[in-house]
Amino acid sequence: MPYTDRSGAKKVSDSIYQFYCDPCEKKPAAESSVEPWKVLIVDDEPSVHELTCTVLRDFVFESRPLHFLSAFSAAEAKPILAENPDIALILLDVVMETDNAGLLLVKTIRDELKNSSVRIILRTGQPGKAVERSVILEYDINDYKEKTELTFQKLFPSVVSSLRSYRDIQIIGNHRRKLEMVLRASPELFGQQDASKFPAVILDQLLMVLNSDHPASPVFGYAITRGGNSASVITPSGEYNTLADYRLFPFPGESLKRIQSCFDTGRNLHHDTFLASRF
Repeated sequence: MPYTDRSGAKKVSDSIYQFYCDPCEKKPAAESSVEPWKVLIVDDEPSVHELTCTVLRDFVFESRPLHFLSAFSAAEAKPILAENPDIALILLDVVMETDNAGLLLVKTIRDELKNSSVRIILRTGQPGKAVERSVILEYDINDYKEKTELTFQKLFPSVVSSLRSYRDIQIIGNHRRKLEMVLRASPELFGQQDASKFPAVILDQLLMVLNSDHPASPVFGYAITRGGNSASVITPSGEYNTLADYRLFPFPGESLKRIQSCFDTGRNLHHDTFLASRF
């Protein structure tokens, strides 16, 4: 069960702060279905689309099903790719409106759209014809199959391998973006001389990093500074904006228990839906 109570940070001295941020409530189960892997089929033969979808209809990788998008030419595929940068895999015909339409589309994807993450499996309708080495070397593709290999046994290993590779690329890219955020934030954090503003700076940077993963379900929070018998809310975000400069004491029940526990033990307190840290 997600926590929905208020949260914050309390000032226990001039230089020690405790922080707590709480994500918004999770969406109802009906609205929080698993996000599927997007797969784009680019082929001028409708039967290839139908058969591919039928063969992979029940395919699931890491608890995520497939969602198919279709284009019947390279020209049709370009706007779909531009509008869906999160396509994980393309099953791409070589010969469509021209003899090399598929190969030219690969160039467009990598060079024009700057999409190096999507995995591309080229498919040819000329069984038995060996693919030229120059194609494999020159074009950034990940596999090459014959259209006759439209069985689950043939497609399964290629699709799994492609999705696993795409997943790993996304993980590495996400780690890199977070590291860049931390590096950009460091001068502001270490250059902060005003202790009263420090919790606000920390909270802003923390929420920015956390929200880079799930922009559709943002993490909200606020900081609380406490002195004597009073406490003030500072830097509220999202649904907590109405609490700006709001003074409260004592803290709300569940939040107080978490904050008090963190303060008393001197240890960070974390769960799936909250984080409290003592500085």
